[in-house]
Amino acid sequence: GIDRGLVVLSKVDLADEDTRLLVQEDVASLVVGTPWENAPVLEFSAHSGEGLEDLRVALRTLVESIPVPGDGPEAFRLPVQRSFALHGAGTVATGVCSAGILAAGADVEIQPGGGHSRVRRVQVHGHAAEEARPGLRTALNLPGLEVADCPRGAVLATPGSLQADTILRVTLEPLPGAPPLEHGQEVQVLLGTAAEQAVLGLPQDAETPQIAELRLTTPLAAAPGDLLILRRPSPACNLASGRMLAFGKHRLRKRDQKERDRLRQLAAALQDPAGLPSAVLEVLGGRASALDVAAFLGWRLDATTSALQIAAEQGSVRESGNAWTSVGNLGELGQAVAEAVAGWRKRNPHRLRLPVSALRDRLGKKKAQQLAELDDADLSAAGLRRRGGTEWEIAEAEAPEADLDLAEKILQAVAAGKLSPPTLEAAAEAHGADTEATRRAAELLADQDEVVRIPGGMTFARSVVEELRSAVVAQLEGEGMNIPALRDQFETTRKFLMPLLEYLDSIGVTERRGGNRVLRRADAPLA
Repeated sequence: GIDRGLVVLSKVDLADEDTRLLVQEDVASLVVGTPWENAPVLEFSAHSGEGLEDLRVALRTLVESIPVPGDGPEAFRLPVQRSFALHGAGTVATGVCSAGILAAGADVEIQPGGGHSRVRRVQVHGHAAEEARPGLRTALNLPGLEVADCPRGAVLATPGSLQADTILRVTLEPLPGAPPLEHGQEVQVLLGTAAEQAVLGLPQDAETPQIAELRLTTPLAAAPGDLLILRRPSPACNLASGRMLAFGKHRLRKRDQKERDRLRQLAAALQDPAGLPSAVLEVLGGRASALDVAAFLGWRLDATTSALQIAAEQGSVRESGNAWTSVGNLGELGQAVAEAVAGWRKRNPHRLRLPVSALRDRLGKKKAQQLAELDDADLSAAGLRRRGGTEWEIAEAEAPEADLDLAEKILQAVAAGKLSPPTLEAAAEAHGADTEATRRAAELLADQDEVVRIPGGMTFARSVVEELRSAVVAQLEGEGMNIPALRDQFETTRKFLMPLLEYLDSIGVTERRGGNRVLRRADAPLA
């Protein structure tokens, strides 16, 4: 990934003119096809000083051609090159700041390890400074940390912004002419200032980009996008360049193809910042907090939140409660809900609704408690729609034709009976239906909101109950409740009428006060 540089031939004071020309020809052939093919070639001797001024000018020109790092989204990071104890000051760690900005007095965390310190002083290139910035050689005075806490290869970072672990998911690009990579091969991983031994895990099938894993014995701190090099320890040889993608919880297996696909999307998104929030959410399971996304990327929380909001405006993610969700993927919770809905529908193909209690039993206590985090859009993607009461609607559910047909015949019989209806069993038996078919039809009618069930096992057509409600409201808005008049109007008996009036009390249409009823809420919905 390095595309700028100089070619410098050192120790030229030891070579005659012919040797210098020969080496120039060798170097020219080596850099053909590389970013340094047209780089300036300088001759230099630290011993005699030959070429020193030309080298200084070339270095300054090179540096001035590189854009000054701005205030990017990354949190502060400094891979430690060395640390030492300074009398009267404590531990000092040095290195080149690779990302972010750190001011004196700010807190830092060392990874791996997790030790914390508040930076007492900052030096840049040997001089006192107010802050550390990317690309500058920096020394940090770290009270509270020992030299042993800050070994070479560790990384100083903004607390909570960097992770470390022993299984790395990476993309690899073998170097031309290098020995082929082999599954199970022992390699040396060069990342930041770290050099750690690892076992290489390769997929069985060739992939582009090649997703691989590195299994280390010692945790390594890194963030997605960090560049790395693989070397063969002995005989020493560079094998491949690579890019860190994510840490893994277990070894990649053949059945983990979905995870490989998500990692491949993340690798592409690292080159396309607009798609990065969605890709990261996919890797994190489809749903995560802004804090989790920031910790995964190694970004500042404010920059992460801003990127998620922009992605939400573009439609690739959406905010859901205290978390963010990648569009089209609800993560582990949403997947569990979708599986619960599918399982319920398989066992109850006639049902158009799912009891919340059944959903909670299927999800388990922990996931059930998280249900409140899902907004309407999340539930819809999982196949559900919220409604009042103890059941939720199943999106786009359709009952079998036989159940629909029997339910319609039962409804016609119950509606014809008005406030003296036959039982559902009697209505179904007239059409030759058995007990199981009757049960399914009854549940289907309830899901369709076509009937009203009241305590005691009575079932009425909803349309008839609505007529009764209107009549009761009219009486209470007029001269008052007249039960005999209602009984005569609907050609029923107290056996059916009194339970219905008590039902209207229970749902809040009316209220008993002594021996009378008063109107409470005329438009209270029927359960």
